[in-house]
Amino acid sequence: MDIEGGHMECRGKEKREQIIKEYDIVPIIHAKLLNGQTKYSDAVSPITDQYYIFECIHKVTGKKELIQCGMRAAKHLLELTHNKSLPIFNLLKSDGTTCGSVGGTGISKPKWDEMAKQLYNAIMILIIDWNAKPDTPLFGLKKEAEKYKYCAPKLWRIEKVNNVIAKDYRKRKLSEILDDLKKLMILKNINLTCLIRNWRQTESYQIFSMIAIVFIRTKQYNNRHMNGCKYCYANKCPEKAFENYQYHAPDSPLLLGHLKETDVVQQG
Repeated sequence: MDIEGGHMECRGKEKREQIIKEYDIVPIIHAKLLNGQTKYSDAVSPITDQYYIFECIHKVTGKKELIQCGMRAAKHLLELTHNKSLPIFNLLKSDGTTCGSVGGTGISKPKWDEMAKQLYNAIMILIIDWNAKPDTPLFGLKKEAEKYKYCAPKLWRIEKVNNVIAKDYRKRKLSEILDDLKKLMILKNINLTCLIRNWRQTESYQIFSMIAIVFIRTKQYNNRHMNGCKYCYANKCPEKAFENYQYHAPDSPLLLGHLKETDVVQQG
């Protein structure tokens, strides 16, 4: 499935020069086609190797359009708009580039946090495999990953990507998506170990959150405020509030106490 709707034809230099007079243009994707993939070019010439996607915002109306094109038209648009070229995202083991890398310039640049890079790679794998549209949540997650690339992602950000993966139409895990791609082509070695380890934590977090939700509906959730307010709706017994406080565990997924070996976790 290719990107549909909101496209601008950009064939020819004069047409592209006219576009930049009317639109603010920002590159958002630079990727290499997978084996067997096809992409329509808004410059008409077929895309056979690498491609760019540009977001175009009308300077007057704010209307958003897209341009998807091969490298010749992309280089011209980058030159006209004075935008820097994006790192190429290349899953194929076909040359010396790595996922999200470009040729060296001799200038030392800050490095991505390792887990942040793995999260970014996971998002890009989904975008490439699903032929995702720029107006979908995946592109919002990509933008977020690029913004915070120098620090390790919080668990809730990993959880957001995990929730998107769960929407795969074949119900595959990320590792299974990669396995399917490997059956069709030779891929580069993509390290996702840090991410997978933290995904396991998010799965536990989901389970513990369900326990907490059930727990707060119990009587123990009442009688938890120790301010002594006479008309506090949460307290039926002021003494019980002080008694419950001793079981409060800030590092526990439960509001009060810890899971025991004899406890049984059930899906809510």
